[in-house]
Amino acid sequence: MKRHISFPSIDQYCTTIKNLVHHFRYIGKDENGDPIYDNVKELPILTFTGTEKLHGTNSSFCYDIDTEEEWIQSRQRIITPVSDNAGFAFFVEGHKDCFHNMLNDIITENNLKNGTICIFGEFCGANIQKGVALQHLPKMFVIFDIKHVDQDENVSWLDYYCEPDSDNSIYHVNNFSKWSVDVDLNNPKLIQNTLIDITMDIEKESHVGKYFGITLESEGKTTIGEGIIWRCKLNDGSVARVKIKGEKHQNSKVKTLANVDTEKLESINDFITYACTENRMNQMKTDSSEFVDISDIKNVGFFIRKMSQDILKEEIDAIVNSGLEWKDVARAISKRSSEWFVKSL
Repeated sequence: MKRHISFPSIDQYCTTIKNLVHHFRYIGKDENGDPIYDNVKELPILTFTGTEKLHGTNSSFCYDIDTEEEWIQSRQRIITPVSDNAGFAFFVEGHKDCFHNMLNDIITENNLKNGTICIFGEFCGANIQKGVALQHLPKMFVIFDIKHVDQDENVSWLDYYCEPDSDNSIYHVNNFSKWSVDVDLNNPKLIQNTLIDITMDIEKESHVGKYFGITLESEGKTTIGEGIIWRCKLNDGSVARVKIKGEKHQNSKVKTLANVDTEKLESINDFITYACTENRMNQMKTDSSEFVDISDIKNVGFFIRKMSQDILKEEIDAIVNSGLEWKDVARAISKRSSEWFVKSL
């Protein structure tokens, strides 16, 4: 049955660490149904694998084993060549045999009998996003995860690898540079400087761009990479993910790349500067364009709601740790967002 199957949002380092600590220290619920945590329990050391975060648009190809239906998705909706997103649906239609071959491999390797398979990846290159090394390359689809949803709506993440297919412009993130770090959940700040160094290296020169010949020696071409996605598959089959962007692609203006220094957020104005960045508003305008006419001033309210929802979701820890409340910043977010929207028309 066709329905949009989403890819989970990826949190910043501090949020993911907090969630993992709760995960490993959770021991059940009390008589009122509230969670109980063992706060003295020793926490594990987890190995995270990092791959470059490609600056494009989240895209996926889905197949229902039971009904044999297939469909194509953007991050937020089902798309077609007629109602497309950055041309991905059109790309899939021209490479159907490749996607069917991948599906057959995934089904066979995992002995799948039912449910829905989603091949998630980044559709990037050309004019999909500007300001990165990939803009100098043809459009390509780079796979980063495979999601399986069974008949009972249980989710599993499948391990899958494919060799580079340059003839069809289909790749896997593991075709390119990878990094591995051990994160001690008992003292997660120990690895922070390493994460920052790797991110800064990528921002200076995209390793994926370098793979295709876009290097620091390339005259007149940007070499910037967006950042790193860190991934750790837990024993229960779930996956912990962390995104760390370079300063030029941060949705928040932070001085440390892997964590937010909330002590700097001493006022509402500081928070607005931190949260309502040009990059975040540009991204939200792109996302909003899938639903409304972003050239119409009448849709400024829709844009403001999208900005507010995103900031509340992504930056709630920063708001709380700054001693602020949502009502303190909501009006300022609305003012900043509306002013920027009008000027961008």
